[in-house]
Amino acid sequence: MVQTDRSSGGTLVVPPEKKYIAFLILMIAAQVAVLIYFGARKAGFHEDVFYSYFSSNRSAGLYTPDGEWVDTETILNEFRVLPGERFHFGTVKLVQSWDVHPPLWYYLLHFACSLSAGVFSKWQGLAVNIVGFVIAQLLLAKLSRLVMRTADRGGMYCGDEVQEKGLFGLSRDQLGALAVVAAWGFSPAAVSAVMFIRMYVWLTVFVLAMLILHVRFLQMLRESSVNSLRREYLRLFISMTVVSFLGFMTQYYYLIALFFAGIYTAIVLLRYLVTAVKESDRKMFLRLAGFYVCSQAAAGIIGVLYYPAALSHIFRGYRGKEAQAEFLNIGNTFGRVRAFFSLVSRYAFGGWMLVFLIAALAAAVAAAVVKKVRIRQEVRLLIVVCAGYFLAVAKTGLILGETSIRYEIPICPVFILLILCGLSAFQVRIAKYLPVAAAVLLLVLDLAGLAGGRVLFLYPENEARITFAREHCEEPAILLFNPQSPDHVWWIPDVLLQYPKVYFLSEGSAVHNVEQLREAVRDAGRGAVIYAADAENRDLLIGDLAEAIREEQGSMPEIRSVDRHAMWTTYYLKVK
Repeated sequence: MVQTDRSSGGTLVVPPEKKYIAFLILMIAAQVAVLIYFGARKAGFHEDVFYSYFSSNRSAGLYTPDGEWVDTETILNEFRVLPGERFHFGTVKLVQSWDVHPPLWYYLLHFACSLSAGVFSKWQGLAVNIVGFVIAQLLLAKLSRLVMRTADRGGMYCGDEVQEKGLFGLSRDQLGALAVVAAWGFSPAAVSAVMFIRMYVWLTVFVLAMLILHVRFLQMLRESSVNSLRREYLRLFISMTVVSFLGFMTQYYYLIALFFAGIYTAIVLLRYLVTAVKESDRKMFLRLAGFYVCSQAAAGIIGVLYYPAALSHIFRGYRGKEAQAEFLNIGNTFGRVRAFFSLVSRYAFGGWMLVFLIAALAAAVAAAVVKKVRIRQEVRLLIVVCAGYFLAVAKTGLILGETSIRYEIPICPVFILLILCGLSAFQVRIAKYLPVAAAVLLLVLDLAGLAGGRVLFLYPENEARITFAREHCEEPAILLFNPQSPDHVWWIPDVLLQYPKVYFLSEGSAVHNVEQLREAVRDAGRGAVIYAADAENRDLLIGDLAEAIREEQGSMPEIRSVDRHAMWTTYYLKVK
């Protein structure tokens, strides 16, 4: 409610909470505008994204015929929802059970595509991720305020009281939350996560929601008795079950974050149990521990009953086995940790993560030594989850160059929160401005990264490939696929879809297939575009084709390499 300050001649005074909400909405709106800008620039897809659309909207199923012309309309139908196949969530669940991921994110993508049936567009997936981004930012703001707010007169981290006002009349926890939301939302890591049309934005949503519930649980344990907040505890445990089920059904990496949160929470409960003086308090904490364990166990049981394939994905699927092998390989630990630390530093901290960590640690140590300040349980929880998740994922995640940053996305905003909390610990003289300086520096580094082309998954080079295909769409395309890896065909469907039809031919036997290839070129007329997969006999097959045309026409055709991308080489053939 807007108030009037009578002492200032009737000046309108906006309550701090309303100011905070207004600033938060404006900031997230600006971040969404940035996402739309980069979304408009997105010109291609990662191969996993094509799989996302296919497994969410599959119709008859993709296949690679040999020696056949294929109408590309049939290919397009596998990436879009047909009018009579909207909201077929059962099919989505079945298709996902054949792979290695849980189905919830694919439900969201199928839902978005069902609302726009007959269309295959990047904006369907981007819309799903943008909605998830907005929810994640609101949750991040909530988590930041919970951690920074005074619950035991400990201040932001362990400093001044929340009632002390700062810039724009906002409290320290409000300013801190805005700083964290700004530093994360404008970072190249956050924008890249949205541009990658996969489940990692929504994994972040449920990891943040899980952390909020655990932080609130720790605060309730410290502040009140179970009898005074019985309904609140009940709602909390039910919320934990729901969030853990949804996180489990989004990405199995959620279980890693939950594991470390559960370990720390169990230690806290055990400490309360051991140090309790009264028998009634001991029984209370024992009861709470039981309810907590049951809430998480219920989520797992419900998840397995709903989606039995989860167990085989984790323990017997190829990704599960790869992760287990990497985790047990001690020799690669240092190299993997260094690689993932470098990625997080580059995309979330502008390459300065080590500097920020050292500064935050120094401020926290100074506060502990000079002011005898202790680290609160909420902060310890976040430290344990961040460190545990980061190390576990660094050990088990796929090493795929810079795109591997996606695996660490869920804890990147929590790292930022922890660093600002650490810098806030030493509230003495000029040191009290460290968090502000760090937030401003992070924002500058973020904007420099966005302007410097550090956003991933845009594939601007793909625009030239699409343009080339459109310019030659009247000349049929010939696709020579490697029989050892036929699935690589579906790494370039956006290019193939520019043609009315495509001739599929295996590179399996150059001697046998050259005649079929020659027939395809003859049908094409005076020219054709050839997309040839990397294979040992690729060059031999192209050479034999040129020789066959020379023998028939009396002159050597023009065959030039136009482009090479994702294990595919594009040739343009012109018969003289």
